[in-house]
Amino acid sequence: MSGVIAGWADIDPAERRARLRCLRGLIRVIGGGAAASVEQAIADAERDAALLPRADAAMEHLPTIIARRVWSAFAATLPNYDPKADGERSYAEACRDIRERAPDRRADD
Repeated sequence: MSGVIAGWADIDPAERRARLRCLRGLIRVIGGGAAASVEQAIADAERDAALLPRADAAMEHLPTIIARRVWSAFAATLPNYDPKADGERSYAEACRDIRERAPDRRADD
């Protein structure tokens, strides 16, 4: 799912921090201690938007099953936007984008 987190550079800073904090919590719960370095990269990106690409790169190192569980749980937290009302992507579009960008690394598991 390369580029998802870095793509948040242009959203409202408070919303970006909220998304990162939510993602970090999911990584802690789902990934446990094995994902500590990823969790730290996300925490760093909460404080400094310039570190968003580093957080993306760290996410790429999660085992596929953990990454899929994290992104699946995270997608369920996204607001259900009405694209006609505020110009944002709909929840279904956001989830579809996440699924389409997720690497199919099942053979690597």
